[in-house]
Amino acid sequence: PNRGLIFDRNGKVLVDNRTSYSVMIYPVKITPDVEEKVKKLASKLGLEPKMIINKLKYAGPNSPYPIDIKHDLDQETISYLLENRLSLPALTIEHAITRVHPEKNLASHILGYTGEISYEELDDLKEKNYKVGDIIGKTGIEHRFEDKLRGKEGGHFIEVDAIGRKIRTLKSELPEQGNNIHLTIDLNLQKKVESLLQGKKASAVVMDVNTGEILAMASKPDFDPNM
Repeated sequence: PNRGLIFDRNGKVLVDNRTSYSVMIYPVKITPDVEEKVKKLASKLGLEPKMIINKLKYAGPNSPYPIDIKHDLDQETISYLLENRLSLPALTIEHAITRVHPEKNLASHILGYTGEISYEELDDLKEKNYKVGDIIGKTGIEHRFEDKLRGKEGGHFIEVDAIGRKIRTLKSELPEQGNNIHLTIDLNLQKKVESLLQGKKASAVVMDVNTGEILAMASKPDFDPNM
């Protein structure tokens, strides 16, 4: 699903989405020579083979769900994987959603960032149907409001031939988009406060004393959540 967007108090976008591509592996389609094929795949993706093997082991050989191996593929990698698809029948390339911070470092400590779910998080959140390779809020608003922003996955139940080519769709369930969140932060005021702190090790908060609303909250040094 599309992850919910994050806006400032005036409806200006602070965190957006863009379409990307992920490479995924179906554990149920793994062949006995998996380690040899994983080494070849890992080399092309710039990953450690052990990382991919661990993901497949955690999911289990009977898991019907695809395991996300790497997010945000470039076109060259996508072309290579498609050209070698017959030798990697358990592999598929799927659309995915990647977070975009249009203002880069701005309000990075407030907004936080997303990242791949850890094994510890999978154990803690097993009742919420997360899977290996899923993206989850790690810090800030992304983490605090994960349940609201996340949305609900959909899916296609499809019939395929022996090498994984689609024959027909048996059933489809549409995803439910995550909820948008509107903060009390004023984007223009946030920019002004951060400009005053540039090059310093400092923090500042601007509050509406009548309501308690936080209009700006900055801390330096900061970071680019897009990274």
